[in-house]
Amino acid sequence: MIKEKVAEDVIVYKYRDWSNKLHRKVLKSKHQIYFASPNTFNDPFDCRINYNFSCLSDKDREGYIDDRIEFLKEVKRVDESNEKFERNSIRKELEYPEKLHKEFNEIYNSRIGVFCCCQDEEIKKGWQNILMWSHYANDHKGFCVGFYKDKLNCEVKSNLPNQMLKGGLVDYNEEFPILKPLVPISKNMNEIGKNYMTGVKTKAINWEYENEYRLVRINLDSNEPELKNRTVNLTNDCIAEVTLGLSISKCHEEQITEICRKKNIRLYKAVKTPLKFSITRKEIYLS
Repeated sequence: MIKEKVAEDVIVYKYRDWSNKLHRKVLKSKHQIYFASPNTFNDPFDCRINYNFSCLSDKDREGYIDDRIEFLKEVKRVDESNEKFERNSIRKELEYPEKLHKEFNEIYNSRIGVFCCCQDEEIKKGWQNILMWSHYANDHKGFCVGFYKDKLNCEVKSNLPNQMLKGGLVDYNEEFPILKPLVPISKNMNEIGKNYMTGVKTKAINWEYENEYRLVRINLDSNEPELKNRTVNLTNDCIAEVTLGLSISKCHEEQITEICRKKNIRLYKAVKTPLKFSITRKEIYLS
């Protein structure tokens, strides 16, 4: 018996290539998904929206330096013997924002992971995105997995101790956001958090066709800041459906069909809409 989809559940879609062994894991026994580091993205601006230090007034600069020194004291990297030296070093850093941007990028790369999906504006047609099939599913020869968004969020969150999880639609802008460093840090934590998420969920307008929904996990463990394990295993209940690409090979279609049959996952096959630049799909009934 194929499980029924719940009408009110929003579904988000991940385009995959069955020829890639890592992509197959999403349908294997553990339903494994991967939270990528920003340094692997095909968009060089993605998660590269840093603080604009040129916005700081002289007073703000000194406040920023004070905050940095207090933090370094807490982690025992600064004391009376080297405080003056460290202050001057930070002051000099502010004269070269490119170096600070590089450091922030390194933190993003090591501490956060992003799982990207497609959520169409019409919500239930995320599997119809022709460009996504071309760019991320091996030119329509791959497959597309639909996840129940709420279940996906809940299961990922339950698997991530000492980590923050944020989900939402990407904001596509024509203008590059200007993020001013907020000082003092201790009194601006909420705004700093919003700025942080702006940095990881804002993309150029050119990418708007993706209609991207992304889950961002942020490692909060100060003892082990690097995000080493980027995989998360899901249960079968997270998967709403699978759609086969319209140009998928017979061999790959049979392999995916057999998995969906065993796991009671609803399965579809994409086909061209006659006389239109669009895709429709037909359900494959599994006995």
